[in-house]
Amino acid sequence: MGESSVSSTNAGWGSVKLVLEIRGLHFFYPKGEPNSLSVRWKRWKRAFNLYVASKGVTNEKQKVALLLHSGGMELQEVFYTLVPEDRETPFKDCLAALDNYFTRKANVPFNVQQLDSESNHRSVCLPSASESYIV
Repeated sequence: MGESSVSSTNAGWGSVKLVLEIRGLHFFYPKGEPNSLSVRWKRWKRAFNLYVASKGVTNEKQKVALLLHSGGMELQEVFYTLVPEDRETPFKDCLAALDNYFTRKANVPFNVQQLDSESNHRSVCLPSASESYIV
């Protein structure tokens, strides 16, 4: 969290200073309140995307590395259970895997309707089988 480093490198064109500053972007903690996990993920991802845009990072490998580094160890543990560690994964696929993992845990409201006022039978309307929601 809140770290800053400056390094110099000689890549054949003279000395180049690289500045990496990660301030204000806190680690993502996926083990908190499960009912707010989806919302917390969306907020953290928005902050991350703003950070990446503000720093001008366009290289896909750097985006993946920055996502996993700035997300913290807990996010890395989740990610590497979804995607093999030795596989090079494009940034958009990394986000898609994490989006699917964190947003599928959102609770989907369902309707309970009284079928007959004289009966105790109830009908529960659930999402279709093709949708992966936990109710």
